[in-house]
Amino acid sequence: MRELILMRHAEAAPISTAPNDFARKLTTLGIQSATEAAQRLLRLYGAPDFILHSPAVRTSETAATVSTTLQLATSLMQADPRLYLATPEAMLERIAAVPDTAERLLVIAHNPTVSELAAQLPNDGSHGEFMATAEFRHFALDIASWREIHTRL
Repeated sequence: MRELILMRHAEAAPISTAPNDFARKLTTLGIQSATEAAQRLLRLYGAPDFILHSPAVRTSETAATVSTTLQLATSLMQADPRLYLATPEAMLERIAAVPDTAERLLVIAHNPTVSELAAQLPNDGSHGEFMATAEFRHFALDIASWREIHTRL
């Protein structure tokens, strides 16, 4: 059994405040909502064993906020450039490569990809299609290895 948690980054400042989309920082509200999401995640499912995130500033800041709130070691976080502007298929490929020592994986990335991938994964039907900023979705997957994630679609 593996647990996958997909999370959209928290609220970011408008593009006009940064030199480009990649460099957009979290707003004060974004930092607060990332902290609250981390606390809710801990209450509902426990802390993740590993956090994989896009290297964009807003996703890196979201991951750092979650990690700090949950008091996780920075060694449990990895930025992967393939997650910035990834397709759902590319995100699945990256998830499939996660070491099996991580039983509960948190992936923090961008829309529309996180929402599209969440819609493809089996759930209890309680989720809408579009994920808001700092929203996460939890999936309990009946797989022994992350390499098997493609079999769940």
